[in-house]
Formats: sequence, C-alpha cells, structure tokens
Amino acid sequence: MYKPNLHLENITIEQIQTLIDDGIGENAQLEYKATTYGSSDSQKKEFLADVTALANTQGGLIVIGVKEEEGVARGWADLALDFDQESLRLEAILQSGVQPRIWGVKINSLIDGDRRALTVYVPKSFDRPHRVTAYNSNRFYGRNSSGKFELDTDELRKMFNSNLDFFNQLRSFHHGRIGQIRNGVYSLPLAKGGCFVVLHLLSPHFGEPRAAFEIEAAINKQMEGFWPMGQTSGMSTRVNFDGILFYSAEDICSGYTQLFRNGCVEAVTTELIADRSQKILYGNALEGDIVSACKRYLNRLSQLGVSFPIYAMISIVGVRGAVMFRTVDDSYRSLPAGIDYDELRLPEVRIDNVSEKNDLALSFRHAFNAMWNAGGYVCSPNFSEDGIWKPSDNY
Repeated sequence: MYKPNLHLENITIEQIQTLIDDGIGENAQLEYKATTYGSSDSQKKEFLADVTALANTQGGLIVIGVKEEEGVARGWADLALDFDQESLRLEAILQSGVQPRIWGVKINSLIDGDRRALTVYVPKSFDRPHRVTAYNSNRFYGRNSSGKFELDTDELRKMFNSNLDFFNQLRSFHHGRIGQIRNGVYSLPLAKGGCFVVLHLLSPHFGEPRAAFEIEAAINKQMEGFWPMGQTSGMSTRVNFDGILFYSAEDICSGYTQLFRNGCVEAVTTELIADRSQKILYGNALEGDIVSACKRYLNRLSQLGVSFPIYAMISIVGVRGAVMFRTVDDSYRSLPAGIDYDELRLPEVRIDNVSEKNDLALSFRHAFNAMWNAGGYVCSPNFSEDGIWKPSDNY
C-alpha cells in the first residue's frame, strides 16, 4: 500500500522512484503499466475499464512506464512515445467512451532523463456508477486490492443509493450553515435584521478533512476575486480555522466570503435585500450579482486546483412578507403579494466547468425561476426564448 502522505493527484518522479525502490505493490488505488494502451478496440476498452473502475470506487492512479512483477513495482520501462499526443489520444477515448462523463481526470507527463512516465489520476466520482459504452461494451467496473472487477446488481444499487446520500449531505451542510450564520458565525454582526443571501459552492470533497490547497500559498496569490457578493471595495482578509475569510470592513458587516481549506466557498451578503418600511428583493440585481460572484469564485477555485464539478446552493433568508421588484424603477402598485416563506431554498445547481456568464446563468435558470415564483412571477424575465440571458442593466 502506498504511504498515506503520498498525494496521487500530484505524484512526482521521485515519489514514483520511491514506489519502485520500496517494492510497493498495486492496490485498490494504484496500478502500473509498462506500456501505454494500444489502438485496438480491446485495448481502448481496457483503458476505459481501468479508469471507470477507479472512479466507481475510491479513485486512484494509473502509472504508465513502470514495470511490475506480480503487481509489484520493479523498475522503469523504456517508454518511448510522444507524451503530448498520447495524452490527447487517451483524453479523446475517455470523453467518447464513458457515461456519464468522469470529471477531474488528469493526465500528466513526468520526464527526468531515462525515467519517463505518463500518469492518469482518477478522482473518486460522485456521479457513479460510470459505464463503459464504447464498442457496445455497456459494462460497469469496480476495483479492490486484487484489481478491477465487473460490478453486480447489488453493488450497482449501492452506488445509486450513495448518490442520494451525497446530495443529502450537501443539503444538510447548507441548511446547517444557515443556522450558524443566523447565530453570528465568525463574530460578524450582519446588517438588516437577519435578512441575507447565502451562496455555497461545494466541491465533491466538501465533507473530507483534506486540504485542497495550502493556506500560505493561497494567501500569496491575487485573491481579490473572493470579495463578497455585491461589493467591490472595502474588503478585509484574515486567516481562520476554516481557511481564509474575506469580509466588509464596517462596524456592521454587510457581507463576507469564507474560502474553506477543502476548496468550498460560503458567500453571504445583505446588500441584495433592501430593508425599508417593507423588505424588498431586486430580482435582476440578485441574478446579476449571483452570476458575477460565481464567475469570480469559480475562476479562483480553478486557479487553486479545486476539482469540478462544483455544486451551487443558494438560500435567501429572512424574507417572509418581502416583495420582489424587477428593478428599482418598479412601483408597489404593479407587484403581486409578498413572499410566503422566511427562507427560500433554491434548487441546487451543478457546474461542470468555468464557463462564460451566459452559460453559467443558464445553469442557474431553474433556481432563478423558483426565486421569481416566490415573488409571484411566472418565471425569470431575464431569459430570451432562445435561452440567452439578458439581465437589465438598470438594477
């Protein structure tokens, strides 16, 4: 078994040398191959089976370029190939031969003189089970310490049920944090009497204790992209137990962003709710600021190496009786009845990559529709019939 402090995702030549020197054997998360996968249909299916087997269980690493005997690393193979072309070939095979798509697979070239390896890192998937579909295969695979095996019906049923457990954990975390925010987490007194918007961006590893990035390295980067929703200045930063906190620098806090060390984001703002004689939500501003903030946060998370997909969860809290305006120019006379619920927990959104604003807004379309429904509107007014997001510039 590889050593616990060996990070398979970022394995180095020297760490592979240690695997060889120590005679470390293959296991549930580690496989050696002396040569790359061939171009025949059977070889391509073997590659897809190896990758899906890892994704469907614990994740792991395929090291191409290491000789093995009975599963034990014995030395470097003479791996003579065009590493860039081979990486592209394997990526193409994977994209077209598996359903659903496996996110987060990383193929890396490691070269140091005669020590040459191509590594395929496969994260544990939360969209499992993945099926090999290429060449009419239609098979599901798993992996244990003895190697890969075909999954049976009971094992498939457990995987489908684990997906439900995962989404229940996402919702439980989001709802639990709302209670902590109400109680003044991070000792930041929020403005506007308990009315706030909370956005969570959660990676598939949100429940794991491991760090997705080093705090010291992150704090030295350009971190302006994590400023709170609805704000562009007056931000303070401090390191805390959870990671890095970005918050508005006023006596009464109007918002903050918590970057958790596991790569998740919690963004809270009171700026998007007007608290006059009657609470008001400006729907166009909510959409615009949520999409803009998500775009910024996702760009920064990608730069920090956080894996996709990311799951977005949004709640608007403390809004029973509030009315929803499209823009500041709306009048009360044209508005329907007030919002019925104190908390609007919008449908969760899956984000597969860092995309353009329009594509990102389309991901949130059902969530935005639910938000507008709560205010008495049939749907969001900001999407055209052909699916183009066109928010009003007049918030």
